[in-house]
Amino acid sequence: MIETFKILTQRHKGESHRQTEVTIDWSGVSERDLKVLAKRAIVYNLQVHIQKCLEGPFPTEVKISAAEAAADHTPAMRIVFAPKVPRVLAKDQLDELLARLTPEELKELEGML
Repeated sequence: MIETFKILTQRHKGESHRQTEVTIDWSGVSERDLKVLAKRAIVYNLQVHIQKCLEGPFPTEVKISAAEAAADHTPAMRIVFAPKVPRVLAKDQLDELLARLTPEELKELEGML
């Protein structure tokens, strides 16, 4: 199976995001391979979260639900995958999307407007 989608990436803070079309060929990927890929993404996102959260004790143990991690669309990685959203959003849909953003992401969004 081949999947094509677009991502937005910001190279340097303060620069605008630029679009890249990504095509992934999923042919020959086993369930084990998918778990390896997912584990890399989950661990990377956790490390970014730990680096951003400078308050409180350093976590020495963390338990992560893969199902919850898959459902969480909060971008943590440098490469941000553009969510597929309808062109026109109802106010409650927009509020829901905005509620998922971190304070830093909200400031970045304000700077883009």
